[in-house]
Amino acid sequence: MEFEPLEEELEEALLPIVEAARDTGWAEGVDFTTPEYRELKQLGMFESVREYYDMTAAVKLTCAAMKYFERKEKRQARHAVDAAKSIGGKILDKGADIAASIIAKQIGI
Repeated sequence: MEFEPLEEELEEALLPIVEAARDTGWAEGVDFTTPEYRELKQLGMFESVREYYDMTAAVKLTCAAMKYFERKEKRQARHAVDAAKSIGGKILDKGADIAASIIAKQIGI
């Protein structure tokens, strides 16, 4: 399954929840009245939810949610390597073109 990054607002909402849940998998005191919370819930980021009358929730994150930021870093690193390879290949191709034109000029083609 290909990693798809979240919208920036959702990432900003998810980060403190992930940090709060790092030790136990549960985050307490999450404001469930925000649209970001509802969207994260709809996207399946929460394995279990307990919503309270004080408008806070305790949420247990899915494995995918807990590892979201690690997976995002790996994806960005992969893209950086791919971009570097692409640029390197273009440089080699240009170098080969230049060398070929120099040789062609020297032999009079």
